[in-house]
Amino acid sequence: MSHSFLLSSNLMKPRQYRVKGWRGTFSGYPCFVLGNSPCILKCDLDTLSPFFTIGVNRIYKLFDPTILLWQDESLELEFDQIKAIKFCRDTLDLPSSSGVHKYYHFHLVLYELLFNHYKTHVLHGTGNTGSLAVQLAIGMGCKPIILLGMDCKRDEGNDDFHGKNEFWGDRTLEFCRNAMEKLNKECPVDLIVCNNNEDLNNIVQKHKRFERGRTFYDKMLLG
Repeated sequence: MSHSFLLSSNLMKPRQYRVKGWRGTFSGYPCFVLGNSPCILKCDLDTLSPFFTIGVNRIYKLFDPTILLWQDESLELEFDQIKAIKFCRDTLDLPSSSGVHKYYHFHLVLYELLFNHYKTHVLHGTGNTGSLAVQLAIGMGCKPIILLGMDCKRDEGNDDFHGKNEFWGDRTLEFCRNAMEKLNKECPVDLIVCNNNEDLNNIVQKHKRFERGRTFYDKMLLG
């Protein structure tokens, strides 16, 4: 079943409530959460193609994840050709005149990060999209959660793996570090930080029994 059919059916039901059904979908499955830090260039992301992945923001320029999650309106219309299930903040995807939405939605509750609410349609926090992706993975029942490209560091003047990011603010790194500190303290499932290819290969080998491929994961989420 195509994404376009699913997005044009049952139009009266808000997208954020339709994804309630994602809760617990991948109980016990590992999830690789892909951030945009320059350190992600040290990892061979092609090895993750058979696994469940949630990528944030412009990761689609480097890798096509299972789910692409974003809350930045500047990303819209830049990624029509990728296969990822597109999952954005509800305020970014207003319906057309016929009532059709393009993407799946989450509702964002600002300010306090929460990692123990186990929801997939409501995410909490301000200033760091990677932490929202972790909340989604927790809500789906994933464990462990492996973080790549989320070390909150610049590299040789580059903000992200794709270079300078004009949308960075004065507190972007602060928000990132605060989110990772809270995540390390409060994440209710096993969390693994991976910033190099050797560690990634070891993690992939350990979890090879969960290699399913995009078709499997899409069917579990979309029917």
